[in-house]
Amino acid sequence: MARGVRGTPDTEPGRDDARLREHLANERTLLSWIRLSLASAGFGFVVARFGLFLQATTGQQLPNVTAEYIETVGLGLVLFAPVLVTVGAWRYFRTEREIERRTYSPRHGSIWVVIVGNVLLGLALALYLAL
Repeated sequence: MARGVRGTPDTEPGRDDARLREHLANERTLLSWIRLSLASAGFGFVVARFGLFLQATTGQQLPNVTAEYIETVGLGLVLFAPVLVTVGAWRYFRTEREIERRTYSPRHGSIWVVIVGNVLLGLALALYLAL
């Protein structure tokens, strides 16, 4: 009788391969959350420094309200990055436990963090462009 990954008897020939694929998919999902958080932080930094870029290219001083608004939106994006990593890590460990217990069922609750963040970003940038 063949042995499984954890030293238990393997009753189904492809069982460990399937579980391994599930864990690897879970790790890819965690890496996606990390990539999204890095992009958020990088984009936030660019947005926060956009006012300086406008001043340098136009040679005009931006109104204080506009400069503060741009910096606030950029800072919000930078601060959103650790939230994304935390949600991704929480989801990773929860899914890992469920895969091992064979109780995994797809949930889409944590995707709302990304949706709400993107909607708020879009509204903030639209408000800036409207003013």
